[in-house]
Amino acid sequence: MTKTIVVITLNGYNSYNRSLIHHIKKTTTYEIFLGWDDKSGKKEDEYNFINSYNSLLKHFGYKINNFNGRWIKNPAKLGAIYWFSKNKEANYMWLIEDDVYIRNGNKFFDSYENINSDLICIRDKELPFWFPDYRIGNKNIIASSLPLAHLYVVRFSKKLCEKIVEELKITNDTNHHELFIPYVVEKHNLIYSDLFENHKNGLKINSINISNNHLQTVNYEIIHPYKKKIISI
Repeated sequence: MTKTIVVITLNGYNSYNRSLIHHIKKTTTYEIFLGWDDKSGKKEDEYNFINSYNSLLKHFGYKINNFNGRWIKNPAKLGAIYWFSKNKEANYMWLIEDDVYIRNGNKFFDSYENINSDLICIRDKELPFWFPDYRIGNKNIIASSLPLAHLYVVRFSKKLCEKIVEELKITNDTNHHELFIPYVVEKHNLIYSDLFENHKNGLKINSINISNNHLQTVNYEIIHPYKKKIISI
């Protein structure tokens, strides 16, 4: 039986993310795990795990600095991928940043349950403006088709996470995760799908002008970034 879990990464609670996370928990029956930066001081338990830059550095070496992207010592993406690669109880993982608003968790997650893709996210056929001068260790390991993946809301298969870990161990250098992950997908002939159009709409918005605590005024099923405290309904 296929099982999907949800992982939300965060450094700690702030003025908005606690309410966004609470709302996702309230509107879904999927298991939710929180991946905390070790600097948060949070203790690991059944539904909380710790992401540590220093621990990942010991596993993979300094080549992870390019993979980590803008914040070199932010272990969120790689930490969650590595954690899930060792978690034998699920087939898929939704990895969500802590500034994502989802109107109805079950409705959103359920809509992808019959899709067996290894990577589901917003795909881009164009290389980013910062290529090749930013967080690029090897210009030759770029996917030839759809090379860029936007990963603030993404679903990974267990197989893809295992392959990412495998490639990180054997490669001499890496690129920004938005480029390295599509490369791994292409190299291993995995399945790569786009988010649905109605879900992508809200993810293209950098800010949204609404009154606090009024979810009914939001016209999108999912939004990123969303940096407002909400009251779940």
